[in-house]
Amino acid sequence: MTYRVGAYVVDQRTGTLAQVMGHIGPRVQIRRPDGGREWEAPPHALRLATRDECIAAGVRP
Repeated sequence: MTYRVGAYVVDQRTGTLAQVMGHIGPRVQIRRPDGGREWEAPPHALRLATRDECIAAGVRP
């Protein structure tokens, strides 16, 4: 699955909510909504964040 830039996802490896910043080859670049360092994840390790997860993290879904 391909996620659009700006989408909120959960890195299922760590349970971390993150925002999609871009793509490099088959990997997705993501970053926590409050900023910080980006990391890469394979698309199969991500899922779209639910509305409730976004609200709980203080971001607009």
